[in-house]
Amino acid sequence: GDPRYQNASWGIAVRDATTDETVYERNADRLRVPGSLTKLFTGAAALQALGPDRRFVTPVHRIGRVEDGRVPTLALVASGDFSFGLRGRRDGSLAFSLADHNNANALRNVSSVRGQPLRALRALARDVRRSGVREVGEVAIDDRLFTQFSGWPDGTISPIWVNENLIDITVRATARGRAAKVSSRPRTPAYRVVSRVRTGTETDLRLRAPREGVIRVDGTIADDEGSTVRTWTVDEPADFARTAFIRELRRAGVAVEAEAVAPNPTGALPRARTYPTRTRVARWVSPAPFSEYVNVVFKLSFNRGADLMACLVGVAGGTRSCENGLARVTDRVIGLGVRGDRFFNFDGAGSLESNSITPRALNDLVGAARTQAWGGAFRAGLPVLGVPGGGSLAFLGTESPARGRFFAKTGTRIIGPPGSPGGVLAARGLSGYLEGAGGREYLVTIIVNGVPFTSVAETAPVSTDQIDIVDAIYRGT
Repeated sequence: GDPRYQNASWGIAVRDATTDETVYERNADRLRVPGSLTKLFTGAAALQALGPDRRFVTPVHRIGRVEDGRVPTLALVASGDFSFGLRGRRDGSLAFSLADHNNANALRNVSSVRGQPLRALRALARDVRRSGVREVGEVAIDDRLFTQFSGWPDGTISPIWVNENLIDITVRATARGRAAKVSSRPRTPAYRVVSRVRTGTETDLRLRAPREGVIRVDGTIADDEGSTVRTWTVDEPADFARTAFIRELRRAGVAVEAEAVAPNPTGALPRARTYPTRTRVARWVSPAPFSEYVNVVFKLSFNRGADLMACLVGVAGGTRSCENGLARVTDRVIGLGVRGDRFFNFDGAGSLESNSITPRALNDLVGAARTQAWGGAFRAGLPVLGVPGGGSLAFLGTESPARGRFFAKTGTRIIGPPGSPGGVLAARGLSGYLEGAGGREYLVTIIVNGVPFTSVAETAPVSTDQIDIVDAIYRGT
């Protein structure tokens, strides 16, 4: 009834998770733009296809014989591990922050991921040296796990990830009018960062590539901001990984004859995409199970990570096409009992307004997940209302009676015409599990589409209103 919703459309579905009884519905069978609620479908299919305990294994194989410590070629075989050592923590979990580098170009006061971008490559290089290899003619990245794909909005999806295929550029304010301090990571010969940033009264940073291998940062950083991060997306992930790996090999004491900065020599790879065990000279095993990757994708709402999962579902289903992988996601979700005429997903992350899902379909999915062996991992990955570390719901509902009892994925799509401060909140939604006041569990989906605004700040009350709806449901239980 609020005036801000006079041109918007709501869809709500509430169901008893045990009895399947409908408690409340409003437009539950009408298709909605879901935003990142799409990730629930991709994540569920990926958990089913890969299993929550799966670990990514990234080996290095020699191509040719070892003669006097020399091998003709080393091949690093990419496994689709988006962390690849970056986010790994000693307790077997993966680190994440809502203000980490994947949101850097959209937010202020962002920091790099707490981790070492080259940790896996460094470990592999050391293992190569321990294997007795002292000299290498050529180095190649075998990225044939699936075909690299750029057809979805969030960027290139590749089987190889180093620092999640981003260059983190940290800008630190100094005294007003003076040059800012700028640093970057990971440092490799592939890119050089040049700064023309000065400290001023506002933050306005721009990145461009004046020539190949050079990233230039222009603009200003506010003197009261301290520091912030902007990112540059790597154009060719395999080329970038190869350069970084050659550098780590040389640091480990392995001489490499090939030029470090050069296109990935795919012609040096064997025709077969499988390698005999006897040729393996190094291996990286992800320190965290796949359930932790789902946790990062859900809590951070990591778009490229979700798209990667669609590609990996495809690999598990025998296809190297990411688009076919998305079709396999649909097949698996239908197999869980969700009707195919209630959801239509055109990417893995929910970044397209063409994605359409009914609230009932979302409840069908999260309800079906409860009965699966991987259902605990699915639920554990969801953001938690008002709880520190609870992902995208951590800062909402801190005073809500449902605090710590609502486990739900969030979804947001904001669009606006060029040059306009206003636009449309195309989607804002919540979907997941609510532990009711009486001890029963409920499946809850709330979506609103088409809320106009004159400034992005006006979209914040929509989230508050949706938490008020959750509170009303909780009180009713």
